[in-house]
Amino acid sequence: FIKSSSFFTKIFILSILSWGLILMTQGYYFDDGLWIRNFYIHDRSFKNFLIPFSELRHEVVGIIDFFLISLVDKFGSFGFLLWSIIKFIFILLNAYFIYIILNLLFPNHKTINSLISILYLLSPAVNNIAMVQIPYFLFLSIYLLSIIFFILSLIKVKKFYFYYFISIILFTFSAYSHEAFVFLESLRFIVLLSYTIINNYRINKILSNLIILLLPFFIISVLIFFKTYFFPSYGYYEDVYDLKIISIPRVILEFFNSIQYLFFDVFYLNLKIFFAEPSIFLIFPSIFTTILVYIWFIKNIDNYYQEHNFSHYILLVGFFLLFSNLFPYLVTRSAPNFGDTSRHFLTANLGYIILLFGLIFFLYTHKILSKSFFTTIMCSIIFLFSISATNTSRFYLKNWSEHQNLYWQLAWRIPDIKSKTVFMVDMPIETADYFKQYSWFFFDFIYGKNSSELLDIQTLPFE
Repeated sequence: FIKSSSFFTKIFILSILSWGLILMTQGYYFDDGLWIRNFYIHDRSFKNFLIPFSELRHEVVGIIDFFLISLVDKFGSFGFLLWSIIKFIFILLNAYFIYIILNLLFPNHKTINSLISILYLLSPAVNNIAMVQIPYFLFLSIYLLSIIFFILSLIKVKKFYFYYFISIILFTFSAYSHEAFVFLESLRFIVLLSYTIINNYRINKILSNLIILLLPFFIISVLIFFKTYFFPSYGYYEDVYDLKIISIPRVILEFFNSIQYLFFDVFYLNLKIFFAEPSIFLIFPSIFTTILVYIWFIKNIDNYYQEHNFSHYILLVGFFLLFSNLFPYLVTRSAPNFGDTSRHFLTANLGYIILLFGLIFFLYTHKILSKSFFTTIMCSIIFLFSISATNTSRFYLKNWSEHQNLYWQLAWRIPDIKSKTVFMVDMPIETADYFKQYSWFFFDFIYGKNSSELLDIQTLPFE
C-alpha cells in the first residue's frame, strides 16, 4: 500500500475531477424513497424499517441504510454531505483496491494495472449512485480486501494463516450480506491460477493449490446457496429472485443485449444526455482528466508493445469475469441498463472494464492499431467516461432541486396540505413518468389513462 501511495494521489485527483460533484448531492432516489415513505417516515422504527430487507433476506443492507438515513434525519444537509463523502470514498477505494490486486499479481505491468483501475473508477456502467448503492460499494470493498489478503497469504508465507483467515472472514461477510458476491469468487479462482502459473508451478502443484486453498471459500459459497434456496425472499419480494429466463436462447439474447448496452449504448446515451444540456463546466474537468491520464499512463504504453500473450490473458479473464457475474442477473432479474438496473452490474463491472481494455490492447499488441490510434481510442473513452461520471452527479443535483421546488410550490399554494393527500393529475399515465417520481414520499396521484378511458389510480411506488 505504501509503495502505491503515488498512484493513490493520482487516482484521488482524477476522482475529484470526475466525481467531485457527488459531494454536493442531496436527496433520496430509487428504492431509498420507497423504503423511507413506507417503513421509516411514520415512526422511525428500526424494526419496521427492516421489514423489506428481511423479506429480501438482505438484513445487513437494511442495517446500513437505516444508519445512513438516520444520519441524514439527524443532521439534515450536513448528514447528506456525510453520506456523499462515504459514497465518494468507496468509489475511490474500490478502484484503488483493484490496482493493488493487479499490482500484487503483475508488478511489471504498472501502466496496464493503472489504466484498468482508472477505467473502473470512471465507468458509466454503474450509474446509480443513490444511497441504496452504498452498502453494495461497501461489500465490494470488503470483498476486494479479501482478495488482497488472499494474495498476501500466498506471498508472505510466514504469515500465511493470519492473512488467509482474514481473507475467509471478509469473504464470508460480503457473501452473507449479498449472495451476488458468491459469483465474484471467479475472481479468486483467476487470482490463484495466475499466481501459480506466474511462479512456474507444475501442473500437479497447480491443481492441488486450487483444490486446497479454494476449498473453504467453496464450502462457504455452498452454504450461502443453501441459505438462499431454503430461506428465499418472501412477502412482497417473494418473486424477485425467481428464475425468469429458463430458455438458453433467451439467456443468450439477454447477454448480447447487455453487451450492446455496455459497449455501444452506454456511450451513445451519455453523449445524448450531455448534448441535451451541454455544459462547459462538465467539459473542462473531463478534458483535464484525459490529459492527466495520458501524461501519467497512456504515453508509456510503448513498454508493452510485444505483450501478445498478456493481451490474450486479459481478454480471457475479462470475458470470464463478465459472464460469470452477469449470468445470475440475466436469469433472475434483468440485463443491466441505464438507471436503477445498472446496480445489477456492480459485480460484473470489473470484467467489463478488463474486457474493454483487453480488446483495445489486443489490437494494439497485434499491430492492428498503431500507437497513435490506440492513444486516440483510450483518450476518447476516458473523456466519455469522465463526462458520464460528472453528468451522473449533475442529474442527481438537478433532480433533488426539482423535488424541493415541487414541494415548496405545493406548500405555498396549499398551506393546509397533509400527508396521505391524493392529487389528480391531468396527464396520461404513459407521459407522466417524469412527474411520477415526485410523489414517492408523501402523496398519491391519480392519472388519466387517455381521453376516452377511466382514470387509472396509482398508489406509488407500488404501481
